[in-house]
Amino acid sequence: MFTKKTQAEIDKMTPEHAEDYFAAKEAYELTQRDEAIKAATEKLEKELTDTMNKMDQLGLKIQELETKGTVGEDNAVRKEFEANKEKIRSIMKGGREAVVIKALTTRASAVNNPNFYGLPDIGQLQHRAIRVTDLFMKKKISDANTNGIITYMDWDADTTVRAAAMRAEGALFPESTAKWKKGSIPIEKIGDTLVVTEEFGEDAQDFENELVPFLQTNIALTEENQIFQGGGTSNELFGLATVAPVYVPTAQAIQDPTIYDLINAVKADITTGTNFMPDFVIMNETCYNKMISTKDDHGNYIQPPFADRQLTNISGLTVVISSVLANSNAMMIGQRSKGAIYERTGIELSEGYTGTQFTEDEKTIKARKRMAFLVRDCEKDAFRYVTNISGNLVTLGS
Repeated sequence: MFTKKTQAEIDKMTPEHAEDYFAAKEAYELTQRDEAIKAATEKLEKELTDTMNKMDQLGLKIQELETKGTVGEDNAVRKEFEANKEKIRSIMKGGREAVVIKALTTRASAVNNPNFYGLPDIGQLQHRAIRVTDLFMKKKISDANTNGIITYMDWDADTTVRAAAMRAEGALFPESTAKWKKGSIPIEKIGDTLVVTEEFGEDAQDFENELVPFLQTNIALTEENQIFQGGGTSNELFGLATVAPVYVPTAQAIQDPTIYDLINAVKADITTGTNFMPDFVIMNETCYNKMISTKDDHGNYIQPPFADRQLTNISGLTVVISSVLANSNAMMIGQRSKGAIYERTGIELSEGYTGTQFTEDEKTIKARKRMAFLVRDCEKDAFRYVTNISGNLVTLGS
């Protein structure tokens, strides 16, 4: 029996012993290789036998189907199989026969196949991105006895006088006047409903789960629209477009003025003589694209030094792109801390029945929110509503 030696043991052998050792080692390795080849051959022959048996079983199955009256392409395939069975056996044994199956089997051959792959998710209905609402602080109204009204104290700017002045020794001091006035706004309500059948909830759960987000989004879209342009009447909020003063440009002889220049001019109009610090500008996509597409006489894009590289911040004002402002010739500039959203409730969801819904197996899903948006009178000048960009640019250039 051959025993493998270490290199140290081989080095101690005489030349005759070493020759005998390597001869025995070679004979042992040849024997091992032959045994491995034999085992692999036996395994392959067994697999070949199993495969040929399965083919025979398949042939019997096809014959059985034909006997039962199967027609069409199934019979055609079987005939081709039977005609080429010997060639297929030859290929499996290592031969190089060519087999041509003329009958094309397609998915249509499996009549009434019930299988399919259903995607597990549901596509989402598009809506405008909600960005303006997120500009302002939200404050919870916790008092249960509001009578649906928010009251607040505001400076009376028309009668308040700052009179401080330099005085000589013994001179009479001036007298300032400080007066306030009371203001109020109603807590308004946004609502939406959707009628569904009980069967819809029982048999289409995935789709019913989409209804609540749908109603919540509807409320949020209306809320943002009111925050921007609510008219303050007929249960509407006092929106920015209603309370913000309209920008009135003055001639400044600016050479080839752009929207960038107009933003700076409006900002200066707000900050001059005040401690207001506007920090946002709202415009829609068309207006924004017109602004960033400004080019010089050689067709090169103009990158103003007072804007970041992404053109999302101009002179310290965050650019908010929103289609809630539909007019591409308008924009809103202001200070977010000077406006606040007061929420009596968040978005509340409930279910109920109206009319004959109970007996008709229907129900109404209701969404509601009560809130107010407040910009105090003494802080309205922290905002400017630019209603005519193209006309304002002409004036700035004159």
